Amino acid sequence: MDRRRVPGPEMSVAPLVATLVDGEVIMDTPSVVDVINRQGRRQDGRLPDALRPVFLKAGLITQASGSAYYEQQNTRVACGVYGPRQNKRAQFNELAKLECEFKFTTFSCSKRRQPFRDPEERELAGFLVQALTPAVRLERYPKSTLSLYISVIQSDGWWSTLAAAITCASVALVDAGIDMVDSVVATSAVALGPERLLVDATGTEEAAATTAVIKAASGGEDKEALEGPRGCLVVAQLPAFHEVTHTVQIGQMAVDELTEALSVCSEAAAKLHTVVNHFLRQSVLADGDDEA
Repeated sequence: MDRRRVPGPEMSVAPLVATLVDGEVIMDTPSVVDVINRQGRRQDGRLPDALRPVFLKAGLITQASGSAYYEQQNTRVACGVYGPRQNKRAQFNELAKLECEFKFTTFSCSKRRQPFRDPEERELAGFLVQALTPAVRLERYPKSTLSLYISVIQSDGWWSTLAAAITCASVALVDAGIDMVDSVVATSAVALGPERLLVDATGTEEAAATTAVIKAASGGEDKEALEGPRGCLVVAQLPAFHEVTHTVQIGQMAVDELTEALSVCSEAAAKLHTVVNHFLRQSVLADGDDEA
């Protein structure tokens, strides 16, 4: 042990900042935020139904059967696919097994993550497998295993990171040459009250969806937003077939509100599917030029 140095803490969190307003101390936490300004735009300048700019690259990991890198501003995800490999068990299986390891890097979130896998990451891995299984033709690879390794380099929103990981894993499977019916794309949305549905939310917007009060800048005063939908939704689907492979929903949303959120996510997924197909086409053309 080096006694000449003071070791830093293993875990750290961002400090809370207090503001003095009319003699009252107000904590500047995500519970009170300016979600939408007077022009109807979000903090980053997007409209409520707009996606963040997407960057996608396939074939990033040379040692893997297929890989992909997915980036949406402050959300960065990498995925590697290994297989199909023969099962270690002797028994015969008609369908291949799709397994996933989901891991946040220690520096990916505002609060430092532990280096070992935790129950939250295992839960996200289960969501990802359920979202991709309907799209992969597992009957083409009997007695085999397909292994997915997701590494979250930076996370700006828990559920938007899950949506990015599903899309990234789908592109990695395509890059590996795995037979699929279509590429899976996933989008997320948060409900912040009546007629406040934000697509591809950031971490601040997702945090606001779980609070009881939102500061609405349109009126210049604090307004209670206790009534109406408040929650998050993740939808994974096959846009070419207009089919939903998996959904994850938290919070309280009525049936009509949930239906509207699904419709908004479907429209965003159609746009994202076009972007993904464009990047895959460019990747195939680039590989053809390299071989030539």
